[in-house]
Amino acid sequence: GLLSASLNPGATVSSLVNILVPRIADCCTVYLVEGDRLKPERIACSDEETQAKVERLHARFPLERSAEYGSPKAVRTGKAELMGELTEEYVNRSGPAAAQATRELGWRSAIFVPLRSGGEITGALSLLRKGSR
Repeated sequence: GLLSASLNPGATVSSLVNILVPRIADCCTVYLVEGDRLKPERIACSDEETQAKVERLHARFPLERSAEYGSPKAVRTGKAELMGELTEEYVNRSGPAAAQATRELGWRSAIFVPLRSGGEITGALSLLRKGSR
């Protein structure tokens, strides 16, 4: 499959992201575990304005590995999570400012998937959609 098609992980990730956006998601972020945080290794959104907003959001609110939502939760539990509807309660877990930014971006649904390499969880993939399609 695609994930094993390349010996270069960066090239594999870029290929995957290019397939997912805009077909499946409006925005895709690949995170790598870096100490106590998840570092956004690759962010791809379907339009430049959203891309810029997401990049600013990550710069202002780094993802702590211990967070109880989204990609950090997928990394910690090793389980994918499908949020068919992002509820206010769920969005609010990120804290007031980050939750407000998430609402402004208009995310309605999300998928968070842990990424493994050699049996170890090394990061996560987040897919976000604005609509319910």
